Amino acid sequence: MPRYQTYRRYLRDRFGVPVLKVPINGGFSCPNRDGTKSTHGCSFCDNRSFSPVAFSEVDPASQLRRTISRVGKKFSAFLPYLQPFSNTYAEAGRLRQTYESLLSVEGVVGLAIGTRPDCLPRPVLDLLGELSQKTYISIELGLQSASDCTLRTVNRGHTFADFSDAVRELADRNIETVAHVMLGLPGETETTMYRTAESLSELPVHGVKIHQLMVIADTPLQAEYQNGKVV
Repeated sequence: MPRYQTYRRYLRDRFGVPVLKVPINGGFSCPNRDGTKSTHGCSFCDNRSFSPVAFSEVDPASQLRRTISRVGKKFSAFLPYLQPFSNTYAEAGRLRQTYESLLSVEGVVGLAIGTRPDCLPRPVLDLLGELSQKTYISIELGLQSASDCTLRTVNRGHTFADFSDAVRELADRNIETVAHVMLGLPGETETTMYRTAESLSELPVHGVKIHQLMVIADTPLQAEYQNGKVV
C-alpha cells in the first residue's frame, strides 16, 4: 500500500473523474525579481526550466482553452495552475479578473495558484477566502527550506516565520496549502532536510511537493557551482 497520496489520485477522488492540471502564465511578476526585494531572484531559479508557459504572452483564459482543445475528449475536468512567478503578486482587483476569467471556462473545477508567502496581503487573502467558498482553491506556496540560514543563502527574500504565518492565514480561511520544498540546497545536511519535514508536519499544510536541486544554466547558482562554492 502506498505510504502517501498522489495529487492526481487526490483530485480524482475529490471530483470523481480524472482532472488535468494545466500550467498557465498569469502575467505576474515577483518581488524577488522586480526590485522590491531583489533583482536577482532565488539563486536556483529560472522559470523556463520548470514551466512550459513561463513567457507566454497569450491571455490566461486563451491559454487554457487552447490546451482543452488539444486534449479533446480525454478529459472533462480541468485545474488551471498559475505556475510561473508569483501569482498573488498584484492588486486584488487584477487578481480577481484573472482568476474569474479562468473559472468561467467550461470544465474548470477550481484553481491551483503558485506564489510566495510574502505575497499574501489581507485583501488578497480575503479574495482567496471568498473564492474558496464557491470553488476549489489550492495555494502552492514556495518554502524550499525551514532553515532561515538556507533561505538567506539562496536569496529567497523571506523567512520560515513568513511561511508559517501565511499557511495559518490561509488555513483560517479553509484554503488548501501545498508546500514546495527542495532537497540538496547549498549547505544543507540530511538533518537540515529532516527538520524541514518536521517543521511542516506541525503546520496545517495539506500536501508537499518535493523538488531535487538542479544547477540551471545562467542562474546565480551556476556561477557559484562553477567557482567551487557549491559542490
